[in-house]
Amino acid sequence: MICNRFIVFEGPHESGKTTQAKLLKNYLDEHSISSVYTKEPYLGDLKKIIDKYSFIDDEISSYMLLYLHAADRFAHIKYIKKELENSNVVIADRYLLRAVYISKFKEYH
Repeated sequence: MICNRFIVFEGPHESGKTTQAKLLKNYLDEHSISSVYTKEPYLGDLKKIIDKYSFIDDEISSYMLLYLHAADRFAHIKYIKKELENSNVVIADRYLLRAVYISKFKEYH
């Protein structure tokens, strides 16, 4: 029996992460393996704000973006831990690399 797995699909924009994650989710569902699909940013309300500040080029926006990602990550980790404790396979469309990429992108943009 498969349980307590955390599977992450990372990659460039529009490289097929969502497609592959959802295909895996469907496959697990078809084989009666309990799983959940999640993605980052996790919180819908924060996603709008994160998107807004992702492309504003000033120091305050850079710090705000860092803290918004940290808040989103905190909530997401709690959700992932709960699902793993419930013996679910957690399939994530993005996880850590996206936040690292965006914070580094802002430094050079």
